[in-house]
Amino acid sequence: MLKTPEYKIIKELYFGTYVIYYGISLRNNSEVLLKTTSSEYPNSQEYDKLKKEFEIGSSFNHAGIIKYLDYLEINHKPFLVLE
Repeated sequence: MLKTPEYKIIKELYFGTYVIYYGISLRNNSEVLLKTTSSEYPNSQEYDKLKKEFEIGSSFNHAGIIKYLDYLEINHKPFLVLE
């Protein structure tokens, strides 16, 4: 299972083009979703796509839209952290 110093991964929720994990933030004990590519070795296009999704998603501030909390790389894979 995925390991990170900032988030505790509880379980995998979805596996397809992307993988969605349910986890807990170790900073504030809030529930989060972590989204990454399902590719073991993602190419630059996959990195760019998730980075662009973060840039666009984090620009919204509305109660009806999921909040994009962070973009990070773990073991050479891009991850989005969502509320």
